[in-house]
Amino acid sequence: MKHKLNPILAIMIICISHLLSSCQEFLDAKPRKEIVVPETLEDMQAMLDNTNVFNRTPTIGLWASDDLVANDEGYLGFREDWVRMAYTWDRAIFETTDEVGDWTVPYQQILYCNIILEKLREMGPAEQEGTQAMGIKGTALYFRANAYYILLQLFSRPYGTEGALGVPLKLDSDVNQWEQRPPLEENYRQVFDDLANALALLPESSIYWTRPNLQTAHGLLARIYLSIGDYGKAEEHATSALEMGGELLVLSEVEQGLEFPLPPYFYPVPRENKEVLLYDEMFSVSDLFSPNLFVAGDIVDSYEDGDLRKAIYLYPNEATGGHNFIGNYTGDYLFFSGLTVSEMELIKLECMARRNALDEAVPIFNQWLATRYRPGDYTDQDFASAGQLLDAVLLERRKELPCRGILRWTDLRRLNREPEYAKTLSRTIDGKEFVLEPQGPRYVFPIPPVEIQLNGLEQNP
Repeated sequence: MKHKLNPILAIMIICISHLLSSCQEFLDAKPRKEIVVPETLEDMQAMLDNTNVFNRTPTIGLWASDDLVANDEGYLGFREDWVRMAYTWDRAIFETTDEVGDWTVPYQQILYCNIILEKLREMGPAEQEGTQAMGIKGTALYFRANAYYILLQLFSRPYGTEGALGVPLKLDSDVNQWEQRPPLEENYRQVFDDLANALALLPESSIYWTRPNLQTAHGLLARIYLSIGDYGKAEEHATSALEMGGELLVLSEVEQGLEFPLPPYFYPVPRENKEVLLYDEMFSVSDLFSPNLFVAGDIVDSYEDGDLRKAIYLYPNEATGGHNFIGNYTGDYLFFSGLTVSEMELIKLECMARRNALDEAVPIFNQWLATRYRPGDYTDQDFASAGQLLDAVLLERRKELPCRGILRWTDLRRLNREPEYAKTLSRTIDGKEFVLEPQGPRYVFPIPPVEIQLNGLEQNP
C-alpha cells in the first residue's frame, strides 16, 4: 500500500495519536487545534490514508463468537485478562483496564472524520465542490458510518430492540463535550444518512485498496442492511456492488502454487487478491496467534471432500490435534475484516432465498461454490425449496467467512431472533461450563466503566 505523508502532517498525526493514546486523555485532554487540524485537502487525504487509524477493526466480537475455541492450555495462556473475559462473556470484562481499543479506536476514527468534515465546511463553495474535496468528504462519511456501525454491533442491542439505547453520537470534534446515548434508531439513522451522502460523493474506483469508493459504499450498506434484516435493501446494494466489478478468488489457482503439507505459520491466500473490495484488518492481539486457539469443530467438519477451503483456510496442527486458522486475506498473520466479492455473493444469495427466488438463485449458488473446488470436483446442487437453499447459504457463510471481524458475531445476533437458527453457545474451561443464551444481555458488551465515570453515560443492563 502506497501512502504519501508530508513531514508536517506526520508530526500532526503523531500528536493526534498521542492525544488519543489513552481513554482518559481522549476524553479529558483539551485538543490543540493548531496542531491537530489539517489545513489543505492534501493533509486531509493523508489523514484518511493513515491506515494505523483507519482500516483497523475490533477483535472482541471474534473472541466472543463461536468461530474460535481454545483448549485449557490456550485459555490459561492468554496474556490479556479482557481476552479471557470476552471468551467467557464475563460482564466484568473492562473493570480492570482504562484502555479499551474496541471502543476508543472507532471513536478515534470518528474524531478524525469530524475534524475533516468541519474543515471542509469552512472552505468556499467552489473548493467544496471540487472533485478532490468531494472524494475526501465521501471518504470521511464512509469511515464515520462504518465506525458507528461496528460500535453498535458491540455495545448496543440489536436493531429493532424496543427502548434500546445506541452509543454516544459525536458529530463534532470537541472531545470535551459528550452527549448522552441516543435511542438506537437515531444512531442507525445517522449511519444511513452518512452512507447515502457518501454514495453521491465517492469515486467509482480507488487508487489504493484501503480507500472506499462507490462500490464499497454499496458493499457496506449491503452488510448493514443484512444485519438489521432488511433483505430487500441488502440484496439491492449487494447487487449494485457486484455489478461494479470484482472477481471471485478461484481456490484451485491458489492451490497450484502450494506444496502440501503446508509449513507452520504459512498463509496461502495472497495479500492483494482480486476478490478484495476494501482492505481492513483486525487489531493485532498476540493471543490470536496462539497454537492452542482452534477453528471450531463444526466449521472444520462442514467442509466436504474436495472443498479446497479446508486445505487453504485451515492448518492441521498435529501437536495439538486442532486446526489453526490461516485463511487470512491479509496474506499474513493479521486477520482480515474488509469487504470481498464472495461476501457480496453470499448476501445476495441469502436475500434471494428469503424472497423465494429459487430458480434465479440456484445457478448463482452453484457457480459461486464451484470456485471453492478443483475443476471437475464440484457437482451442482439442487434444492427442493427456498428454505433448503437458505440453510445451504447460511452454512456457506459459516464455511466461507470465519474469523472475519464482527461478521459471525453479527450473524449470531441477527439469526438468534429466528427460532430455527438460534444457537446457544458454550465453553468448557477446566471442567467449568460457560453458556451464552440466544438474545441474552451478554450479546451486548458493557460500556467501559471509565467512560461511565468520566461522562456519566448510561450503562447497558
